[in-house]
Amino acid sequence: MAPIGANTPIHIGMIDHSGEKSGTLLYFQPLEDDGSNFDTLVTPVTGDYDLIKGPLTAITIMNMTRSIASFVIEQDTATLPSNAHAQREVKILFTYLDEDTNALYSFTVPGPTTTVIPSGTDEIDLDNVLIAAFVAAVEAKCVSPVGGPITVMSARLVGRNS
Repeated sequence: MAPIGANTPIHIGMIDHSGEKSGTLLYFQPLEDDGSNFDTLVTPVTGDYDLIKGPLTAITIMNMTRSIASFVIEQDTATLPSNAHAQREVKILFTYLDEDTNALYSFTVPGPTTTVIPSGTDEIDLDNVLIAAFVAAVEAKCVSPVGGPITVMSARLVGRNS
């Protein structure tokens, strides 16, 4: 079956300690027009979305609010994180390469946990255990905005006082 589009964008919503909302937008394989891969995308625990969400929550101290795709809305209670450092203004900027077009794209993850924040530099170590798990999941399950396979090239701390 032919896919319904080049990709399936899913916005993973988050909230910071001050109640401001932010999030991360990632692209997944297209939904087939017959819906045959719907379960592959969204089945709890084993679906592509959950395989990204787990490693994502390990690298941020933000709380999840809701995730939106063109076919699914996951709603979580929008409780404020207890950690006062959970702020949307500080983010990890991931830059990735579309392997088919060689175009560069990026996405951010707000409110990183201190275990992934480097000392003395803004460059995030892609070999950090939590970052490496997230990157592996993203590269395995996500695509570029135009549908090509991706390789994460770098991660950098950005935002206020970075």
